[in-house]
Amino acid sequence: MNFLTIRNSSPQSIPECGKCEEHPGVFSCSCGEYFCEICTPKHLGRNPDHRRKPDKKYQKFWEGVTNVLWGDDDSRDSNTFKKDENTKWFGLVTKDSYRSKVSIIVETPRLGKLLQNSVFKDENNPRGLLFPSITSFVGLTGAGKSVLISSMIRHSDENEFFDCPIPSAKSGEDALVSTTGEVNLYPEPSTFGTRNPIFLADCEGLNGSSNPVASKYQTDWAQYGQRYRIRLPLDRRGVVEKIYPRFLYIFSDVVCYVTKDPKSCTDTTIRLLEWSSIGAQNTINQHTLPALIIVINQSTLHMDDERWISDDPDRITERFFSANENEIAGNNTLTEFASKYGDTTILDILKRSYSSVQVHYIPYQQRDYSEVDILHKKTKVLLERIKSDTARVQNNRAGSLTRFDSRQLPFLTDLAFKHLAAGNTEPFDFGQCRQYAGIPETLDSNLEEYLSHCFKSNIRLGLGACVSALGSAIFVNAAAAKNTILILPLIFNAKIREACQKAMDSFREKNAICAYIDDDSGTRCVNTKAGHAKGHQTKTGAFMRLGPYQEEEGSINTEFFMSSIEEYIKSLIKKFTAEAPADQGLWRKLAAEEHRKNIRQLRLEGVYPKQGRAERGDPFTTTSACYGCLFRQSEYLLPCRHTVCETCIRSNSEINDQMKYTGKYRLDGCVICGTSIGSEWPYEVRLRPLLSGLRILSLDGGGVRSIVQLITLRRLESLIGLDLPIGHFFDLIVGTGTGGVIALGLGAQNRSAESFVNEFKNICEAGFAGQHYNKGNIRSFLEWTSMRSVYFTDNLENALEKHFDKRVDKKVFGLRNHCRVAVTTTVEPSSVELICNYKRGGIGKYLNSDLYLSNAARCTSAAPPYFLPKKHGSPCRDGGLKEGNPIRLAVVESKSIWGQKSHYDVLVSVGAGVASKPQASSRYKSLEDTKWARDLIDSFLQNMNGEEEWAKFRESAEEHIIGRSSRLNTYFSQEVEPGFDNVSMMEEMESEAQRYTAFEKPNYGSSFAPISGIPRIGVLDTLADRLRATLFFLEVDSIDKSDGFLITIEGVIRCRLGPEDSEYSKLLDMVSSFRVEQDIIDKIPPPQEYFGLKIQFSHESIEEAIRIDVNFGKEHWVAISGCPITIKKIMEEWDHIGAQDDTGTQTPRTDDASESGFDGPP
Repeated sequence: MNFLTIRNSSPQSIPECGKCEEHPGVFSCSCGEYFCEICTPKHLGRNPDHRRKPDKKYQKFWEGVTNVLWGDDDSRDSNTFKKDENTKWFGLVTKDSYRSKVSIIVETPRLGKLLQNSVFKDENNPRGLLFPSITSFVGLTGAGKSVLISSMIRHSDENEFFDCPIPSAKSGEDALVSTTGEVNLYPEPSTFGTRNPIFLADCEGLNGSSNPVASKYQTDWAQYGQRYRIRLPLDRRGVVEKIYPRFLYIFSDVVCYVTKDPKSCTDTTIRLLEWSSIGAQNTINQHTLPALIIVINQSTLHMDDERWISDDPDRITERFFSANENEIAGNNTLTEFASKYGDTTILDILKRSYSSVQVHYIPYQQRDYSEVDILHKKTKVLLERIKSDTARVQNNRAGSLTRFDSRQLPFLTDLAFKHLAAGNTEPFDFGQCRQYAGIPETLDSNLEEYLSHCFKSNIRLGLGACVSALGSAIFVNAAAAKNTILILPLIFNAKIREACQKAMDSFREKNAICAYIDDDSGTRCVNTKAGHAKGHQTKTGAFMRLGPYQEEEGSINTEFFMSSIEEYIKSLIKKFTAEAPADQGLWRKLAAEEHRKNIRQLRLEGVYPKQGRAERGDPFTTTSACYGCLFRQSEYLLPCRHTVCETCIRSNSEINDQMKYTGKYRLDGCVICGTSIGSEWPYEVRLRPLLSGLRILSLDGGGVRSIVQLITLRRLESLIGLDLPIGHFFDLIVGTGTGGVIALGLGAQNRSAESFVNEFKNICEAGFAGQHYNKGNIRSFLEWTSMRSVYFTDNLENALEKHFDKRVDKKVFGLRNHCRVAVTTTVEPSSVELICNYKRGGIGKYLNSDLYLSNAARCTSAAPPYFLPKKHGSPCRDGGLKEGNPIRLAVVESKSIWGQKSHYDVLVSVGAGVASKPQASSRYKSLEDTKWARDLIDSFLQNMNGEEEWAKFRESAEEHIIGRSSRLNTYFSQEVEPGFDNVSMMEEMESEAQRYTAFEKPNYGSSFAPISGIPRIGVLDTLADRLRATLFFLEVDSIDKSDGFLITIEGVIRCRLGPEDSEYSKLLDMVSSFRVEQDIIDKIPPPQEYFGLKIQFSHESIEEAIRIDVNFGKEHWVAISGCPITIKKIMEEWDHIGAQDDTGTQTPRTDDASESGFDGPP
């Protein structure tokens, strides 16, 4: 009879332990006696022939482990290895080149797919952004890493759904070499599908052989993936020893070092130190160290030593290290480590590289059931330890802004592989990683970045110029406000004080270098206070003596910094009071000039860049902050490649009356570097007038069917009749899928719809060309079957590059005109995000927009299964998968830019055609390997006409928005909608779109409606009138409330065009008259003059609609931009100081701007 664990019995039925007679006898032995948990191992140690049997609940686990530990080696056939090939994450590929071998690191899509599948584990309740964690298993070949991972996966009730590693061979030649080739990645079942999934990395043995067993069978994994050529002369062993440790150390939250030899703590420690030092001493400024678990696996230690099987992990750890506590003195390698870095124990040495060190013991298991309950228990404890260490390290990462989410992690692995493969001698700097960690765009983050430039050489030397420029920036920001009294408590208010203090504290924590200098070498520590977790390190990453962060003698503290800003602002107030008492308008000018002078000083001191086109690597060309004012985010791209915000363009513009009339602004030189030489200077741009309304265009996705919306826009462009590109009439264009491709062409590159039609056709014809699968074409076969793509993605990419990147304006980010453009993309695993020309991105819902337009077009239009995803940090797919009609998203985005109380002139949603029946389900959807992806494709194709989303928008949007909205969608004459990729029908679709007139008619019944009277023309003609009318806007000169009953407004009707514009005279020829309330003005200025009609109107109510309309010789009147408008709105928006200031520096402000003046994202 075997040992039987007694469970589920009443206390009265459990016998006493046959040895100690004190504790319950919970285990039954083959000798017939019962023993407690403490006495059982002692009894078995003294009686090796006796056996015990585990609880039934362990049997399923045991069956799996038995198969792993003692399965027949013949079961490790080619099919098993081919199946395991899908788990490959990254590894080495060697190819023959001319006279040499080329080594390449290949990263497969494994990580991205696991993240995607984790999000949709529950297909009815998909999750959003994840915060994944990696636990790496390393050790010598045969240590049992794969067995451990398999055992932990076996703990799950769903283990049959998860892949497990292939363990080492038990005998023969294969038992002497690594089984795992490269690094495989497995999901931990209990956390898979949660917001914090843990992935287990099974690394090739540290003594990796030239040909792992897996390499005999796994030959396809490297066909597709990101490739990084290794610039160092390393063979496979060198890559396993030099590159793998550095990468895994960088990204692991937990490192499990697995060994079967606990008898020599010294040998284990030396091997572990060699592995760790490659990672730890090639990284600097590491805010959070990984946890280390030393796993003594399948050890042959005697089980009668209670310290090894104890439930107390600290006791096992103490046992491991105390057993060899004197070995440092007797080992030359450890003695050298200890003397070099000042450590006295092995544990001290390890804690230089890890935040915690724990030893875990997994006992040796025979082929019977004798110790399976202990094995099960110990494996479970190990898993729980991994989870707790992961949670602690992740929490610490979050505090130091180095916790990376599911979107950022793939981007950073790409960054690390590039760094490691390039053979850089410089260590990987975690301080640089923070810029990719989603740091919020706040005023204090702007100021912290500014301080890092000011104090890059010496905090004391840079203090004077830094404080002066920051102080004048604070003053300029306060002076720009309409109703701020310019006194110290309001200029340097509580919110700005808090931001400055946070910025300085954070800067000192993360940027001020440790002052420690080694007495012998004279080498200075390079770690910051926040990155001092490993003690002192050299610039190469090598460890120095262990010790705390040392403050620079005489360094500037935060209190002194804050008082210096305050004293400088006081000096400005005193100076301006003497020059212009009580004249706030003049104070604006004086503060702006003072700030320009301070920026010039920053240039002289080398803080700001010198004059000339920005050099490669200039940090001022890659920042999100505007260095003209420090308070806002940059948007506009200047000829020198620096970027500034709209406010800085307005406040620094060399403006004259004529330019002011049309809303045009001019910079004679760069606000940041001062450059003014070159054919592109001066820089001129038209900005949205202060009281104008917003004009929004939303473009559905639709594949080749987007030709319909392009033809519709071409017709609209023609009906406006001014030969201006259609993008000229919109302030924001949001597109999805192929609608996003059109948005980039019409908005970002300001092309006319007429000129873009043929280019769009060419893109579609090239992208959807070729047979889907040709048996005679091996490239076709591999791409279709292995990469799940119907068409050759290269064809689409080449076509987009040809039509987008041949122009000067190749990049997305940086406004070149007033039109803001955003395109959607579905980022794996599931979130819809934006690529914009007005936000640099890399945080929140905005992807990094510093990419070529062709790549942005690929991201928004990579529709599965037709094309492969485009990797931009994470794999990006067609935005239409989640936002087929982005009209609601466009409204949300407009409010985030201009404020929640935004006033709209027009919102136009253009569809890609609709018929009675949607396109049939794709016959190619089986290429997707998950049900949620196949369902998503079905939904995508069936709702591509955008009508359902338009109906939801009409139901949910505010009344004033609905009254300004129009839907333009062509209803096809055929019963079924044309296919997404049906190129052959493009000509027919074009013809239908050209003829179609039955568009949805808006309701113009409200007093705030954009139309007065009944239009006797078509919907498209009326919309053309409305867009043409937005070229006129109201400029307010004065508001008189002295009457007591009536409020009187005096102002001028202006035009966005002027005599220098060829379209101006055409516009005036179309105008018949204007009407202000009931007063008609039919005297129109001649085309040789800038447009200006003086008007006056009064009303006793501030809530009633005031109509200012234009007539184009038809029966109806059309509201000019921003109208109808209430007097309340005019009073809220009008800046009386700016109106009196002839520099024309009025700045539109959003309703959600804080006291700090910062207009970062909501």
